[in-house]
Amino acid sequence: MPKGDHTALTGWHVEAHSQGKDPAEPEANEDRLVLRPPWLFAVIDGATDKTGRRFNGFTGGRIAADVVEAVLLSQPSPLAPGSGVRLVAEINRRLRRRYRELGIVQEALADATARFCASLALVWRSEVRFCFLLAGDCGLRINGKELIQQRTQTEEICIAIRVAVWTHLQRNEVPLPRCAEMARAYTVQGLGALQPRTRHHLGAVALRTIRAQVRSTLASRLPHIAEADRTRLIDGGLLAAQHYRNRRHPLGFAALDGYRVPAELLLRFERPEASVRRLELFSDGYPAVPRGHH
Repeated sequence: MPKGDHTALTGWHVEAHSQGKDPAEPEANEDRLVLRPPWLFAVIDGATDKTGRRFNGFTGGRIAADVVEAVLLSQPSPLAPGSGVRLVAEINRRLRRRYRELGIVQEALADATARFCASLALVWRSEVRFCFLLAGDCGLRINGKELIQQRTQTEEICIAIRVAVWTHLQRNEVPLPRCAEMARAYTVQGLGALQPRTRHHLGAVALRTIRAQVRSTLASRLPHIAEADRTRLIDGGLLAAQHYRNRRHPLGFAALDGYRVPAELLLRFERPEASVRRLELFSDGYPAVPRGHH
């Protein structure tokens, strides 16, 4: 779990820290931490709504994270070993209910980008074992050594976009805050069109060069992905990636968004209780996993 405040609970030593993208707006934090020692622990990552919409003042990512948290807090103790798929189904039922309450059922059904979305790393203790569930890009580490995280090829394409844009801007000595802002903008929107706010540092010619470079890089790195699918993501970024959410596809990935998650996109496994001495759960977005532990 991310380090920060710590508490000893029923013999467990727990350290936790959660912070949103903007430290000046703590109420906008879309992540949640659920602690029910000694039998359930979870990190929930509410996905930032790329459209910027708000519902009663809250983002879709925060609403999704709140729903997942509420479901986990409502569970009886202890959970059965095979509870993961049932929990995912219950979370999705509650999210669909929120769509009905907000009057966006038809919109959510027709467009994946309109859905609220969250990822989850969940651990629960059942009898003499620990049970694990990963849905999306949250991750975990066991005993400071065994790193388990779902990395998708959708993510690899979006990373290639971000790196290419960042590298070009740094080469041209663009200030770091602007590099970060523009690299994220093109990661979200893709390289298919020039974004007006970037014209001063990145013009049409440079954008075509970057796009060609990314296409070439990914053609050699991901030859098994159809060119049409690679191009969809290169030109449309993270917004276009939602086309593959919860789909059985080489670019498919799991997300809790109110609709069915194919079981094969969920990562589920168990470990004997005696073999687990330390657990670390974390959301995505870190440049690297630190060595060792505290």
